[in-house]
Amino acid sequence: MKAVSIPKTELTLGEAASVLSVSLDSLRSLERCGLFRFRRTRGGWRTVNASDLDQLHRILRPESVSQETGC
Repeated sequence: MKAVSIPKTELTLGEAASVLSVSLDSLRSLERCGLFRFRRTRGGWRTVNASDLDQLHRILRPESVSQETGC
């Protein structure tokens, strides 16, 4: 029987950082600045839906970053 790959819809913060080629600190700073809110598991892990990666990518573009606040 052939194994079927099921698409993963929920990524940990580390997986999302890897996909977006950014550091974990970059993603954490988005939450601190109030630009994005990550889901939390019962264990406290931050997660992000795979469908939200495009939104994160748009937020991380240099022209959308505020130079005044550092956020």
